[in-house]
Amino acid sequence: MLIARRISRHLTWLIASLVLMGLLTAWWLMAMRTSDKLPGGGSSVGLTLGLIGGLLIAFEMALVLKKRLRSKLWMMFQTRLWMKAHIWLGLLTFPILLLHSGIRWGGWLSATLLALLALVWLSGIYGLILQQFLPKIMLDDVPGEAITSQVGHIVGKFSSDARRMMALHFDLDGDEATPRLTMPSGKAVAEKPKTPYISVGSVRAHTKTESAEPEKKSTVSAERLLESYVKQISPFLEEGDRLRTPLSSSSRSRDYFQTLRAVIPTTTHETMEALEGLCEQRRQLDSQARLQFWLHNWLLMHLPLSWALFVLMFLHVFVALKYL
Repeated sequence: MLIARRISRHLTWLIASLVLMGLLTAWWLMAMRTSDKLPGGGSSVGLTLGLIGGLLIAFEMALVLKKRLRSKLWMMFQTRLWMKAHIWLGLLTFPILLLHSGIRWGGWLSATLLALLALVWLSGIYGLILQQFLPKIMLDDVPGEAITSQVGHIVGKFSSDARRMMALHFDLDGDEATPRLTMPSGKAVAEKPKTPYISVGSVRAHTKTESAEPEKKSTVSAERLLESYVKQISPFLEEGDRLRTPLSSSSRSRDYFQTLRAVIPTTTHETMEALEGLCEQRRQLDSQARLQFWLHNWLLMHLPLSWALFVLMFLHVFVALKYL
């Protein structure tokens, strides 16, 4: 949930959180002044803070149930409102339970709970920060964003489209996955695609399969385009930035194609520009994958730690009541 650009919508939650935390802190400080020691979990203020903190943790974990259960009871609450509460009440959880502990580690169980709470709290803040910036970066830098589940299919289309473009100038024989390219026999062998091209982001340029028959070429310049396709372009379209290639960088790719443009026949320039566009969109898919990794994978730490904290909290309550 974005906060930075919609702070006015969170202003009520911010003020309410600060007021509540201020009141609880003032109560804790008054208890400390009265008893001349740091109030722990056994004091009245400590028990109250512990109860509030436990309820907050339970509410935070209820978000998981809301996402899993689509019953009418859960759907009564707007997701946006629930997320606001999850953020601001979650931020209150650590300072409240820190006061509950008397700002002491205590025994092994209390220390473990406090450490888990700190990790969950910090990982949540980290995820919140990522959500403020990464979506905007993705919107600006990845105009060709695609549905994650379709990326593999789109990458396959990139390779097949590039092969059709090259077929305008060369005979393509052999297996589709590992084509054997030969110099042109004088006749274009490209056929019109049976399915429409898939466009990611802005509409992609490609060569016209119904264009005039290409000029016969058997020169070194034509071989240069063939060599570039086999050694650089085709592997990059299939593997992306997993390969160490100049095409992984926008600036180096631009220089690469500019150099290539100067030596290949003019009849192949349109094809080369289309191949350059495919490489650009392949880089965008790689950028999207990297940004989505950072945007979502923090949950791999946040959720397991949250569940561990939730389970140990009940053990802590049982032990505390047993020796109270």
